[in-house]
Order: sequence, then C-alpha cells, then structure tokens
Amino acid sequence: MARVLQVIFHDPVNFPLTLNTSRVLAAEGHEVTCLGFDRGRSSPAALPAGARIEYLDRGQAGYPTSLAGKLVEPLWFRWAVSRAIARERPALVIAYDAWGMWGVAPHVSEVPVVYHIHDLDFSTRHPWIGRERHACSVAERAIPRCRLLVLPAAERLARLRETIPVPIPTAIVANCPPLTRPERNDVLRDQIAARTGTRPPFLAVVIGNMGLLQESVAALTACDARWHLAFVGTQVPGGAPRLLRYAASLGVGDRFHYLPYTAYDTVRLWLRGCDVGLALHPRGNGALNQRLLGTGSVKVMEYLAAGLPAIVNRACSFEPLAEETGALSFIEEETASAIAAALDRLRPTDAAWTQAKDGGLRAHATRYHAETQLTPIRELLSAG
Repeated sequence: MARVLQVIFHDPVNFPLTLNTSRVLAAEGHEVTCLGFDRGRSSPAALPAGARIEYLDRGQAGYPTSLAGKLVEPLWFRWAVSRAIARERPALVIAYDAWGMWGVAPHVSEVPVVYHIHDLDFSTRHPWIGRERHACSVAERAIPRCRLLVLPAAERLARLRETIPVPIPTAIVANCPPLTRPERNDVLRDQIAARTGTRPPFLAVVIGNMGLLQESVAALTACDARWHLAFVGTQVPGGAPRLLRYAASLGVGDRFHYLPYTAYDTVRLWLRGCDVGLALHPRGNGALNQRLLGTGSVKVMEYLAAGLPAIVNRACSFEPLAEETGALSFIEEETASAIAAALDRLRPTDAAWTQAKDGGLRAHATRYHAETQLTPIRELLSAG
C-alpha cells in the first residue's frame, strides 16, 4: 500500500472531494495525510484508520488580516508542504485548486501529482488581483508536469484547453460523492426545534456564501409562512449577526436559522432533512465566471444528491442541467419576491416538488459520480 498526501489551502473538512478521497483510499489500505487550514471554525471529521488531517495554522483564528500576514502565509504554506513531502515521501500528491498547486509546484517533477482544478477559472486572464493571480499563474505553468487533472465539469475542461497555452495531460471530469436514494435525516430540523421550539414544516437551505442572502431572508416575508431558511456558512459580509438582526426586523427571526460552517459529512446529513436548496450567484459578482458555473456547481450537485430541488439564477448557465434533470427552478430577477415565488412553486406538498426531487436523484445517480476520479488515482498508485 502507498502513502498519499493531499494539499489544500482551505479546510479539508468543508471540501467534499478531500474527505471522500481520504476515506476511500484509506479503506483500501493506503496511508493518507491531508494538509489544510482549520481557521478555528470547523468541527472534527471522522476518518478511518490510515487517514488523518494535519492542520497548518496551529489554532490561528480566521484568515490573516494584515498585509504582512497575507504575504507571509502563502510562503509559510509552501514551506510546510515541502517539509511534509520530505517527511512523508508520498507515492502520490493530490493538490486542490491553484493555491494547493502553488504549494506543490516546486516538487511536481519529483513525485506524481494529481491536480484538482475545482475553482471557477484557471487562467491569469481572470480578473483576480495580487497573490491570487500569482498563484494561478504558477499553477498553470505546472500543469504539463502533472500526471492527471480532475475538473468538476466538461465545460471547465473545454475552457481550460481554450485558455491556457500549455499542453494538457490526462484529464477527467468528476463531481461530488453520490448518494443514491438517500434516506431522510431530520437531525437539522431536530436541532432547530430544540433551539426555537418550532419544527420547520418546510425548510430551504443555503450552503456557503452563495450571495443574495439578504434577499433570501426577505423572501420569508412574501412566501408561504411554513417556509423556514437555514444558512450554513461563514464570512457573511457584515457577519451573521447582521442577517439575524435583519430577519428579526422583518418579523421572521423565528424562521431564519444561522449555523456556522461545519464538517462536510454533517452538512451532507443535514441536507437530507431539508426540502429545497438555494444556489443564487448574483450577476454582479465579478469574481465568478458565470458561463462556467452551470453544470459544474458543486453545491447544486450536493443538493441533487440529497434529493433537494434547487433554485438558481438563469444568468449562471444552468439551462442544460435544468433540461436534463428537471430539478432546477430559475429566478428571473434577483429579488426577494422572485425567490419567494420560486419557493412556493416547490412546496413539498406539491407534485412539482416530487418530480424535481426524483429528476435530480436520477441524474445524480447516472452522471455526477465523484468516484470516477478514483479509478485513475488507484491506477497511479498501483503502478507505483
């Protein structure tokens, strides 16, 4: 059996593919270490023997705020990755996104590297600034020396081939871990009921920082009063207290529930007790490549895998996925009233909700399979 090193500049507990890969490879007898950052906000992940997470931030709370900290942290990250490679002597390194690849880049000729290009764009032509642009440039130059590229959608692979001027090695498309006909799990509803005394009849959920959060809270004033909204995430502009105060000011404070970002496995269980997922990327977010988002939206894949119909923006190129699955509802305007209307079209008591749920589960079971990434990774390990 072989040693595998995973490298991510974020928290692996909150990143679907890291834990999935750790568990599968460890269950097959490989030793898997995942380097990442805790940022002081995650709950522990349950990992099998042979898999472990090594946090690099030593209990540091949050991201560095000073200019010096922002410049030093990536350099320290690369140094820590180099030390881990020297210590672990891995048979394979899996780097996630540009910053993970930036840390691994000095060693890409020494050890086989699998590069997960999971982020929204890959090229220095993207209007990122400063260190992000630099990391993307370094990662781009390392691509020809990688053994394998893994991307979350065919559109992104096509875009990669169009935009970067270097040869592309073997590349595959993979998405989130599949759940086929998952059993319902009401632990999130139970938590809400224990805390508020009210059990949500209908529950919509937002994972992460999708945007249109204030509009989504305001939608509670215009939709069926049975709807509640759970927000699972961090880094809300102005902080979670702002959203909680806003919900209270609108008279829907008892129907809006904020939960800090937690372990991916926990979130995946929570989703199975919800009814609808919101994935609302606003048009005005210049950091997003709207054309590429579409079928590669991992959060939408998570919703479909858990049996949740999703509400999305038409601006984000979701039309092909909507046509294939029948599981997506569009908002035409980025307003609270539009979100409320979309929620009411998907009441869990209506046939439209059942049809959307079944369509999403069918599509996810047949097309969106993360384990496709593991076949070539196993082949690399066995070739050893």
